[in-house]
Amino acid sequence: MTWIGEYFGDVMLVNGKVWPFLTVEPRLYRFRILNGCNARIMNLHIGRARLWQIGAEGGMWDKPVPVGHLVLAPAERADVIADFRHSAGQTHYVTNTTPRAPVSTPAPPLTAVMQLRVGTTVTQPGPATVPASLPGRRAHLPSPHRRRFITLNEVAPETPSWTLNLDGADFEKLAMKGTARERPKAGTVEDWLFINMTGDTHPMHTHLVTHQVVGRTPFDAGAYQKKYGGPRGVPGGSTQGRSRPARWSRLIRQSAASRTPPRPIPATSPPCGRGSTCPLASPRRRPTSTTATSWNTKTTT
Repeated sequence: MTWIGEYFGDVMLVNGKVWPFLTVEPRLYRFRILNGCNARIMNLHIGRARLWQIGAEGGMWDKPVPVGHLVLAPAERADVIADFRHSAGQTHYVTNTTPRAPVSTPAPPLTAVMQLRVGTTVTQPGPATVPASLPGRRAHLPSPHRRRFITLNEVAPETPSWTLNLDGADFEKLAMKGTARERPKAGTVEDWLFINMTGDTHPMHTHLVTHQVVGRTPFDAGAYQKKYGGPRGVPGGSTQGRSRPARWSRLIRQSAASRTPPRPIPATSPPCGRGSTCPLASPRRRPTSTTATSWNTKTTT
């Protein structure tokens, strides 16, 4: 990896074409959208068409969810229904805007994505209404066997010695050695808490398993780094824990800022099990900085 952390182009491609257009009929359409950008986090708006998200990386959801826009990190997917029934003869523009907090990205603006030209006749009617339910399911998982704290650290950013560290260990060196940082047991459920110490939002991928996002907690990153950090970042740890259910996914956006009210975390559960003065460990503590965010996910293996 070079010391250049990410690349942001100045031309948008859709299915390999520069700023294309798509002709659609005035009816319902199902779009499977994948963010294939190198580093850009997309915030997509599909003109005046109504949208319902019906799935993500983990498969179909249990019911459609109305959405006004789609925030997609690199490699993140969305399965959506778009309604053009009331747009005959109109032109819609798919645009991209900078995502709002808690998403944090250094990407410069790149607004134009593509054009949607709605015809005036329907030759392939398809479904007439958005279904009330879907064949996906909400998971009913037991209490997690273990809670893991996984820290994301940048060391010497924007320099030739820049590295990305997990739990205070060099990610690339671990990968080259084939060293596994986490070893969950097959058939168990675990609660993973990603703690982002960097200034950017990161897409966190899990392979072969699905997970559920169950909470987000703003915390004082400066105090956390000062108390627990070292020259290679903040180490992680594990303990016991509980969490709440949500919908399936294979990717989460690990944000660097948040306005979400803190989710209480037991005082016995800071990284490495160290005391209740940890900024993540006190439920009543108001964050003095929102430059970092922890994501809580439930993972089943």
